Amino acid sequence: MQITKIEDLNNIPEGITELDISFLELTNLPKLPQSLTKLNCLNNKLTSLDNLPNGLTNLICNYNQLTNLDNLPPSLTILRCWNNKLTSLDNLPSGLTELYCVENQLISLDNLPSGLTYLNCSYNKLTSLDNLPQSLTILHCDRNELTSLDIANCDKLEDLNCRDNNFPEEMVTILDDKDLTIQEKINKLIEGCLIPYGNSFILK
Repeated sequence: MQITKIEDLNNIPEGITELDISFLELTNLPKLPQSLTKLNCLNNKLTSLDNLPNGLTNLICNYNQLTNLDNLPPSLTILRCWNNKLTSLDNLPSGLTELYCVENQLISLDNLPSGLTYLNCSYNKLTSLDNLPQSLTILHCDRNELTSLDIANCDKLEDLNCRDNNFPEEMVTILDDKDLTIQEKINKLIEGCLIPYGNSFILK
């Protein structure tokens, strides 16, 4: 269900599972049905997201003014929060599988959910990405300030973009080699002592 007029926010029916309240210049969320599983509230002026439905699985909140997302429902599996003012995402739901947090002000991404498969954290201020989930298949972390990247155990990676960071030149050469598969790149980085492996944090 899509709402295009502010006055209709008071008449959101119970029982719906999807709701689009984008482009309404909202500063606060209206009362939301507990039946919702997908909420699109992009392009508003929201600074916080309070009282989200407990069964929400898909949240799209791009292009707002959010500074934290500390009270997300535990049921959430997909989170899109591009273009906000987030500096950390420390309390992500444990069941999250896809995270899109492009163009924020993130300086760290610790405690990522163990089952995460898709991570796009491009255009932030990250200096390291450690303890990445082994489940990751797609990782986009380009245009940050990374000097290290812990991908030695990410053996399921199918898509890796980490351009425009602060890696050593020899690491960049391997990452940019189009003739190598992702796993071959990881192996070369390990062999060259350029990424952490086992108990040794090798790249300084």
